Amino acid sequence: MKLVDITFFETEGLDRIREPIAFGVPVAQGLLSNPDGLTLSAGEQTLPLDVRAIQHWPDGSVRWCLLDTQVDVKAGQPTVCTLATGDRPAPAAAVSVVDARAGSVFEVNTGVAGFKVKTDDLSCVAGGGSTGLQDVLLETPAGRHLSPTIETSQWSRHQGAARATLSQQGSYCDEGGEALCRFVSELTFHAGSARVSWQFTLHNPRAAEHPGGLWDLGDPQSLLFKGLQATVRLPEASRVQLQVEPEGHWLPVSQLLNVFQASSGGEHWDSRNHVDRTGKVNLPFKGYRLQVDNTEQSGSRAAPVLVADSGVALCIDRFWQNFPKALSFQAGAVGLHLFPAACAMEHELQPGEQKTHRLELDFAATMDSAPALRSGLVAHLAPEYVAASGCLAHFSCRPEPLDQLIAMGLDPKQGFLAKREIVDEYGWRNFGDIFADHESLYLAQGNLFVSHYNNQY
Repeated sequence: MKLVDITFFETEGLDRIREPIAFGVPVAQGLLSNPDGLTLSAGEQTLPLDVRAIQHWPDGSVRWCLLDTQVDVKAGQPTVCTLATGDRPAPAAAVSVVDARAGSVFEVNTGVAGFKVKTDDLSCVAGGGSTGLQDVLLETPAGRHLSPTIETSQWSRHQGAARATLSQQGSYCDEGGEALCRFVSELTFHAGSARVSWQFTLHNPRAAEHPGGLWDLGDPQSLLFKGLQATVRLPEASRVQLQVEPEGHWLPVSQLLNVFQASSGGEHWDSRNHVDRTGKVNLPFKGYRLQVDNTEQSGSRAAPVLVADSGVALCIDRFWQNFPKALSFQAGAVGLHLFPAACAMEHELQPGEQKTHRLELDFAATMDSAPALRSGLVAHLAPEYVAASGCLAHFSCRPEPLDQLIAMGLDPKQGFLAKREIVDEYGWRNFGDIFADHESLYLAQGNLFVSHYNNQY
């Protein structure tokens, strides 16, 4: 039985082959008791699909399910797929995970690529070599590099039609063994693909002291650190090419690369939004600076994609939006500077605060395919279906009194996205939040009170 059509949109003008995507689907009460019977098809082709129920109705039927799949989409053209219950046989498992050494080493086979991962560190290497992600190190203000202490490692599944994810949790500890902060690392392997997705969250679990009743930066329980860096090892004598901005020229790199995004590169890049614990804005310059071998250049907003002649490609998600960020290459090693040590001030993670970074890796990439690592597909459900499911309260397809107000918030010239530029709502701490401009309503013309909606929405 057909449940709903799902349309996948490609917005960057790039062909996508087996592009991984995860998305949620609401289901009306009583319609689906077991999500394992769902299938997703594009025409006569049954797509790889992993499904998990994430919310149920009071009668036990599925209310929301999370789908993982892979879709082929032509550049700029939508692809329509059909989600159904029990109409077609589901494809066999295509990602396998084998315990190769009593729980300390696992071998992952995606059908076209093999990987080895360890549970006593955060490494992921391709095949039997040393090419891959290694050395996720936290640098202290004193310049000491701390290795992660792994406490738990858990696979989402050992057989998957679309993906398998390794989740690892642990901490970075000082010389005395006391935990300074915690982390969660997730490595996702995709069926029929040499692509690996990495997500890393750094978390300060301590409670704030709020001296004087203030919630300011500089709390005694904040975590101060110099940097956080991971390394991707490449084969010896590798050469790489860099595309620093979308649709930009590819720059060949023979020996040395460094791209450092110090600020957003926008008109208000040095906004008071970016004060640190000293109460000052200490951003060194506008935008990014790039060094390739013996040449230097600068620009506003970098979104670098790097490709090695060995076929390894990588991209840090939302690079400029989450400044400061840096990417480097030298002597066969790519440095992923998630919190760059090159910054003048130490980074501060407030009590209770956490930050998630995402990286896409492809071990069988070309210069034509690599730019697709910058952004994924968009899944779209007909609003009539969402309304009929009853899963979202007050969701309606009929004209409503609030439609005009909602349209104003989505307007590209005066809506929420446009307001980002007013106070430069960028940087790793602010990006994704919303400027609370109502706080400035009664100030003199041109004056702004920097505030965020944060948890008000």
